[in-house]
Amino acid sequence: MKGCSSTDDYTQAPMKGCSSTDDYTQLGPSTAATKQVHADAAKQGDTSGPVLNGAPRPPCMLKDTAPCTSTQAMTPGELLSHLKEVGWYKDQVIKEHSLPGRPASHAQLRSTLGPAVLRALQSKGVTRMFSHQVQAIDSIIEGKQHTVIATSTASGKSLCFHVPILAALESDPRSTALLMFPTKALAQDQRTSLKIMLAAAFGPEAEALAETYDGDTSMSSRDEVRVRCQLLVTNPDMLHLSILPVHAQFSALLSNLKYVVMDEGHSYYGAFGAHTCHVIRRLRRICRQYGSDPVFIVASATIANPQQHAQMLIGVPYVHLVDQDTSPHGPQTFVFWNPPLLNEPVPSKGSAVPGCAVESLMMGSVQHTRNPPRRRGRRYERKASTESTKGSIKAVPRRGKRGRLDDDKDIPTVPSLTVKEKVSANPVAEAAQLQPSQDRAALAHHDMKVQAANACRVISEARGHASSGLSGGGKSWMQESPSSSAVVVIGALGSKKITDPSVASIAGSTARAPNKESRFQRLRREALQRFPSFHDWKQAQIEMGREQKLDELRRSSPIVEISLLLSECIKHGLRTIAFCKSRKLCELVATYTRETLKATTPHLANSFKVYRGGYSPAERRSIEADLFSGRLLAVAATNALELGVDVGSLDVTLHLGFQGTIASMRQQAGRAGRREQPSMAIYVAFDGPLDQHFMRQPEDLFERKIENAQLDASNEAILHQHLACAASELPLNIDAEAFDAQLYGIQLLASAVNALQNQGLLSRHPHSSSHLPANIFYYSGSDSSFARKVALRTIDVDQYEVVDEGSGQVLEKIEGSKAFYHIYDGAVYLHQGRTFLCRKLDLGLKVALVRPADLKYYTRVRDYKDVHVTGDKIAYPAGEASLHFPKTAAECESAIVTARFYGFNRMWQGSGQVFDSVELHLPDVMFETQAAFIRVPPSARAECMEKGLDFKEGLHAAGHAMLNVLPLYLLCNTKDIAAECQYPYSTRFRVDRLLLYDRQGAGGVGLSAQAAPMFHLLLVRAFETIAGCACEAGCPSCIHHAECPSYNTALNKASGLVILRHVLEIEAQLELRSTPNSANNVNITASCKHCTSCI
Repeated sequence: MKGCSSTDDYTQAPMKGCSSTDDYTQLGPSTAATKQVHADAAKQGDTSGPVLNGAPRPPCMLKDTAPCTSTQAMTPGELLSHLKEVGWYKDQVIKEHSLPGRPASHAQLRSTLGPAVLRALQSKGVTRMFSHQVQAIDSIIEGKQHTVIATSTASGKSLCFHVPILAALESDPRSTALLMFPTKALAQDQRTSLKIMLAAAFGPEAEALAETYDGDTSMSSRDEVRVRCQLLVTNPDMLHLSILPVHAQFSALLSNLKYVVMDEGHSYYGAFGAHTCHVIRRLRRICRQYGSDPVFIVASATIANPQQHAQMLIGVPYVHLVDQDTSPHGPQTFVFWNPPLLNEPVPSKGSAVPGCAVESLMMGSVQHTRNPPRRRGRRYERKASTESTKGSIKAVPRRGKRGRLDDDKDIPTVPSLTVKEKVSANPVAEAAQLQPSQDRAALAHHDMKVQAANACRVISEARGHASSGLSGGGKSWMQESPSSSAVVVIGALGSKKITDPSVASIAGSTARAPNKESRFQRLRREALQRFPSFHDWKQAQIEMGREQKLDELRRSSPIVEISLLLSECIKHGLRTIAFCKSRKLCELVATYTRETLKATTPHLANSFKVYRGGYSPAERRSIEADLFSGRLLAVAATNALELGVDVGSLDVTLHLGFQGTIASMRQQAGRAGRREQPSMAIYVAFDGPLDQHFMRQPEDLFERKIENAQLDASNEAILHQHLACAASELPLNIDAEAFDAQLYGIQLLASAVNALQNQGLLSRHPHSSSHLPANIFYYSGSDSSFARKVALRTIDVDQYEVVDEGSGQVLEKIEGSKAFYHIYDGAVYLHQGRTFLCRKLDLGLKVALVRPADLKYYTRVRDYKDVHVTGDKIAYPAGEASLHFPKTAAECESAIVTARFYGFNRMWQGSGQVFDSVELHLPDVMFETQAAFIRVPPSARAECMEKGLDFKEGLHAAGHAMLNVLPLYLLCNTKDIAAECQYPYSTRFRVDRLLLYDRQGAGGVGLSAQAAPMFHLLLVRAFETIAGCACEAGCPSCIHHAECPSYNTALNKASGLVILRHVLEIEAQLELRSTPNSANNVNITASCKHCTSCI
């Protein structure tokens, strides 16, 4: 193999271009750390890795190519060149986007710093400051202005608030500061940094001035922290629950509070941001009571609206903005990596699909295997395998239980149907039920009509073979009669034309047979009845998260690809973070990477770990320390490491799929390349529409505008909750000149107070007299601490413990709402890339017992989410208009969202092939929320049927489009509100509707209620967005959505336009449009320029 290889038995042999010896002469910034990792691993004598006859098994790609076994150090650029020479490289690099380096720019402070602060700076190696640091520090110290610093990762934002805090302590030893971080990891990181600077500035004893106060702080040490701590490091949840309600215990801190720091300000958005902004307003009320007026310092990543966001977060009219990043950054290469198409191409329309191609597309099929003891001996169910094309149907072969099909047999060909199928001596039995084997599988298609037609094909072919066996004619029944040629035309949009009357009878009515049916009509009917329930089959497809289509080539697993990339980074001494969007993806990447390293460089198999939520605080701290010190070369992490935890200098970031927002992608990529060292980011794409959009148009990732960080301080539901909390802390004063009126606005405050009075949560003082002001309101609720009833984020009180039954160690605690996605009887549980089998889930004790297991498969739960509108608590009755929006027929009612778990699939690692489907019975997970919806008129369904468009796919597309445009009118985030995704093949009846619902439980947060009166505007903008998009069938710019639970399958752009147009026509019939001839009244026909759905 060119560049780097070894012999087939994985013995290490030096080859040209890649030495197998440890050559550290060209090491980059990680020289010492890398050498130490290699040396330590070698001393351990790790011999657990590849042997051809034992576990662990390397990924399938390494079986086909000689793997790289070198540990020669490389720079990021050298690694990219090396990757193009390895045996498994198949032109995955789509584009290399070069981001130029940036030199540093320095400036001099106007503020005078004392000797203590200068000593602290020297301890950090700071001799001069970047220009943006100088601007921020001068604004805070001299100008005493609230300031937001919005610069890139690793640009030195922490110094912008460390210096003012130390300067305040030097000038007034009683000064205090409150530092808030959204995660505990960030809080611990900053606590350590502060202690180092305090010791350098004021002596070792000053380290005690900074302490964390969060959920991990023991009850026994909290009293001591409250007494002696002056720099309190905490989070918004702790401030809300354990500081503000008992503010008298923190009087010393609050009365001398000089600064409030909010790090990672961009993370406060959506519902969490709305809650946090009210916690800050409550803090400001109490500070005023204690005579302090702190300056707020917000540190944020690069977002589109940092100043506006900080002003909304703090509740002030002006915040000074510092957004010119003057820190140095090395050149970065951003690589778009698209996993290769599998070798076996899908044939063109009308041709047979070879068995190897069928096996390569196994991800979409579900086989029900034996499940002892209940299913022992049970035969496999037959799966239909067809593909609709323009004018033909293609059949996919499948072999029987007794072995391969005999390729040398003559198999008849039916017009418009290409068939290659084994037919036994009993054609009826074979037509109704076949057994699968290892090499071939059935491909499933998404159209019920096609499946019915396939049943006709099987029986028709069976008759042909039966006739051949009896008469020796060798022709099929359909071929015998020219007058009955079955031409099934199933177009791309679902239209049909069936000329064979017997086929028509099957397709039109599968439940009854004609009064005088022929033998072959009876066979067709019986075979169709023997097929698995279509809903069950389709549910299996939905549970797999995608639908396989024969007109698309399946790509290699991106999980395997990123694992191979991560192993190459580790082997060649590059410090790396592999970002994954979920916990399970992190663990799978770790598993595959460890197998690869054991197969190639066993001494490095333990040089990386997984970093994600759910681990104990001690384990997370240990991983952070190991990564910072260089003891670990790499981690596979969720976005927990996207935030600013200091893990030292990195060389490469890997990104498994699009990370949700452009801002997140850039934030993650910015973790590598500190100072002026070159770095590389590799974006590994899934084969879903969103990732493939960026693979086709990579420049779009850099040309698109960074998203806004959005929060809505006027959300009534959240405002009412926090006003009740505020009143329990200090009485509310609704006088126009009072500070409360300045914080909340007099009209909003008065309206909220009236609502809370009606709920019995606020009242005037029971002993009020004429000399007491009438505008003072007290908390009168029955709960002693109302804050306990308000959760800032969806944190479950119920948690499940995952326990290793062998050692008794608690491996993880999982929130109750997420538990059934990870642990259940038979689940494969992954921890630090190691495989465990869940033996038992005790629902009463909330404990899952797991044991180590050497398994080469993983599991995925099968669930379905249903939104049931209950019909009570109507927030916006139909037709009710707002003063600011046109009238709309949209309604907002309470709803119950139910996640129902049907079972789980077992899937082979690497290929994702489903080889077993197991039933599972778990309690439903339900939560009450709010849903805004509008009904779709029957005329829309009728037009879709007339034009051969899939109606439910159109509902799905229209819902996505509305959700995509909602942030234009409402400050929200997709983590807070979702659209109902219509599963086109669900058998449950529901009214045709477009529906949005709050994703937060406990009755929702009111976003749907706010969206209901603006539905007309949403419909107009959604229509214009889809119609104005030049794509042919839908793309991320119009109808795709990054968090679609069905992975953006089953979408139809044309029918979505039809549905939106019909709903808008109904809307137009409502009286009293706000402004005639305004933008609200769109010319539907004129707007639609890219399809024929309206002409």
